[in-house]
Amino acid sequence: MPTYGKLDSFDESEDWTQYVERMEHYFNANEIDEEDQKRDIFLSVCGKNTYKLIRDLLAPAKPGTKSLADLTKLVKDHRDPVPSEIIQRFKFNSRTRHSDESVRTFIAALRSLTEHCNYGDTLNAMLRDRLVVGIKSDRIQRRLLAEPNLTFEKALEIATAMETAEKNAQDIQASGTNGTFQKQINKVSKSYTRNNSGNSKQGDCYRCGGNHLAAECRFKDAKCHSCKKKGHIAKKCRNKSANGNLSENHREFKSRFKPRAHFMEQDESSESENEVYSVFHFGNKSNEAYKVQINVNECEIAMEIDTGASVSIMSEDTYKEYKSKFRIEPTSAKLRTYMGEQIPVIGRAIVNVNYKKESAKLPLLIVKRKGPNLLGRDWLNKLQLDWKDIFSVVGSDNQSSDLNVILEANKEVFKDELGTVKGMKAKDLC
Repeated sequence: MPTYGKLDSFDESEDWTQYVERMEHYFNANEIDEEDQKRDIFLSVCGKNTYKLIRDLLAPAKPGTKSLADLTKLVKDHRDPVPSEIIQRFKFNSRTRHSDESVRTFIAALRSLTEHCNYGDTLNAMLRDRLVVGIKSDRIQRRLLAEPNLTFEKALEIATAMETAEKNAQDIQASGTNGTFQKQINKVSKSYTRNNSGNSKQGDCYRCGGNHLAAECRFKDAKCHSCKKKGHIAKKCRNKSANGNLSENHREFKSRFKPRAHFMEQDESSESENEVYSVFHFGNKSNEAYKVQINVNECEIAMEIDTGASVSIMSEDTYKEYKSKFRIEPTSAKLRTYMGEQIPVIGRAIVNVNYKKESAKLPLLIVKRKGPNLLGRDWLNKLQLDWKDIFSVVGSDNQSSDLNVILEANKEVFKDELGTVKGMKAKDLC
């Protein structure tokens, strides 16, 4: 009769229950039904340490006088006494998913912890609740909480699908970095071509729309009747349509605000968490920047308003200063300059934002770079900023700076002592 498999001796590092289960499968596979034969096979292969333990526990009786069930229970009671149900439930309800742990590995660990919890018919409900609470991913957790009549099976399906989708997207981005980068370079090239006379293509004159090079356009010194700027005519003015529907404060802001060097643009092909952002530059502070104090997670943060930035970001220095106030999670969002330099992203946080009487929960990227904190379009769309107040602060600073320049240039006139009149002759009228 052929023999299937091999029954090894018991390894002290192995779980005793699992060893007994493997032994039962071995007996079934080889059609060993005689109880005495099962016992004798077990005693002959269990190993000298296990055999000695059994003999000591039975003394003065001999192992051969007991049944296999009695022997395995004897070892189990000695090695693995039944744990406290309360403690096991505490361990189950305290278990959360580790950062490097997959959803299915997390569920396997939870199931293992339920062995002595005695949940009975409520097991699936307990597993569902623990999955939702301990998933350690705000994105997956929000999706699960939004699902009506959520069952454990449905929760596991959604969580694993989202996890797999995120990993696949990261793999695609990693393999398609060059393509994405080339796409972003092409975006810049188009914009630059329209604004650079040396590179303008014939048939696409951005000054008047005619079929010639921009450098040869007769309107290159003309003044636009719409925006009052030099170099194009009103029908090709890009500011005309952009300013048509803006409020008075926003039109004033756009007319006074110079585009920042921190321009960030979201790639059209990106979705949800798999964003790729392009950045011209990040790091230099500008004296012309419009700044505003924003309460972020109960911290007063100075942020520079940047209408070119599609997302709001916090510098590493600011994050370190208020680190205890922020809970960040990993993100697949990427920041990359048009020269190919990648700005490392530490993580993403959902923060409580308060500005005057407004409040909102908004996303914030934390970057591993020094530089200003940027208030981008994602926050500008949610917050109604007090533009007049912002302009007055910047205007006051600029006026103060201009006054200092005048005083320095004419310090002889404004010094605190008597002076003399220069360039004039006095006549004696007596």
